Amino acid sequence: MKIINKTTQKTVKIIFFLLFLFFSALSNAQNFEVGLFGGVTNYQGDLADGAIVFKETEPAYGVLLKYSPLDFLTFKAALTLGTLRGDDKNSSNADIRQRGYAFKANLRELGFFAELHLPSYTSSGQGIFKASFSPFVFMGIGFTSTDGKPTAPAGRFPYPFPEVDAKNSFICVPFGGGFKWHFIEQMSASIEWGARAVFNDYLDGISKNGNPNANDWYMFGGVTLTYVLDGGGDNPFGRMKR
Repeated sequence: MKIINKTTQKTVKIIFFLLFLFFSALSNAQNFEVGLFGGVTNYQGDLADGAIVFKETEPAYGVLLKYSPLDFLTFKAALTLGTLRGDDKNSSNADIRQRGYAFKANLRELGFFAELHLPSYTSSGQGIFKASFSPFVFMGIGFTSTDGKPTAPAGRFPYPFPEVDAKNSFICVPFGGGFKWHFIEQMSASIEWGARAVFNDYLDGISKNGNPNANDWYMFGGVTLTYVLDGGGDNPFGRMKR
C-alpha cells in the first residue's frame, strides 16, 4: 500500500508540474487567434457518382480558435455547420438515375486539429511586421452528427428506409492542407480543403440499398479569416523574422 501511495503521489506531482508549465506557457505566449470560416461541403458515398459531384456542393460556415505553442505548429478547435446532399439524378449511369434515391442532411462537426506550417511564423524582435504566405497541412479528430433521411420512390428498394443499422453520429478523422496569408499584423486569411473519413457507410443513411463495401466521406473547403488577439511581443503570428 505504501508503494502504491508513493507512486500515486509522484504521479500527481508530475501532472501538476506539467499543468503548471502548460498554463505558464499559455499565459506568457498570448499567441491566440479567433476566426470565422465560410466555404462549401461535398460528399462521397452511395449517392455520389465520383470523387466530387459539383452539383451536390452545399454551403458551410463555422467559428474557430487557434493556439500556436511553437513557431511552426498550431492547434485549432472549430465548430463547423453545413449541408450534405446526394441524388441519383446526378449520376451518369441510367440505371442509377432510375433507382431514384436522394438525401439531404444538416451537418455539424466539432473538430480538433494540428496544423504544420512551412515556413514557420516567428517573431523578429525588431518591431517590424512583414507579411507572409505559408503552406500548411493538417490532421485531427472530430465528432460529426447529421439529421437527414434518404428517400426513394415507392417499391424501388429491397430494404425499407431507415435501414436497421443506420446511425447519425460519427467519429471522423479530418486531413488536408491549404495556404495562409498573414497580410496585416493582427489579421490573416487562409484557404483550405480537407476530407473527413467517418469509417462508416451510413453518412447518407444508405448502405444495404447502395454499396455496403465502401465507406462514406465528406469534405470541407473554404476561406478562414482570423484575428490575432495579441499581434506583437512573442506571438508567432505577430511579427516576422527577416
